[in-house]
Amino acid sequence: STVEIIGGKHIIPFGVRNEVRFVSLNNLNTYSGKVSRLKNKRIIVQNIVAHIRDHIKLIASIDDGYNLDTVNNININNKDYSLYYVLGLLNSKLIHFYVYNFIYFNAIRTMHFDSRYSGKIPIANISENEMNEIEGIVVKLMEIPHKVDQKEVNLYAQLEHELNSKIYRIYQLDENMIKLVEEQYGT
Repeated sequence: STVEIIGGKHIIPFGVRNEVRFVSLNNLNTYSGKVSRLKNKRIIVQNIVAHIRDHIKLIASIDDGYNLDTVNNININNKDYSLYYVLGLLNSKLIHFYVYNFIYFNAIRTMHFDSRYSGKIPIANISENEMNEIEGIVVKLMEIPHKVDQKEVNLYAQLEHELNSKIYRIYQLDENMIKLVEEQYGT
């Protein structure tokens, strides 16, 4: 018997590529400690961070399956934060900007996104209404991760813009700071 296993290259923002690998269930049983931790819904992030010109891009989604060591698994233990809220943050321009400039200090070599770095991201406490708004956008983004036609591409871009705008507001960025982030990450 075989099971699907996801590698870092299979993760896309808010989704997972259709092409996955399969491994024997017997092979997984040799890693029973790790396998038992993978049986819950959690955020998955590419371990190796994509460096693009003068910025980085974290690539994250939600999954409840098996994955390789090229994937970092983030379990949310604080009940004040939902998986979907944290996923929205991890895929946002502001958090990419923050991680690149203040955690990696503009590094351009291979960067790994593991707990020593992910644990340094400030997570804003927000109201239940704000959480519901972010979650709603993230769920919609997860429904169209493959952007097959132009209509989906446009809707995805609109939702990403809406998500980023809400996150700027949650973190109380002024116009100058938003401009700085947008200049580094494009509009």
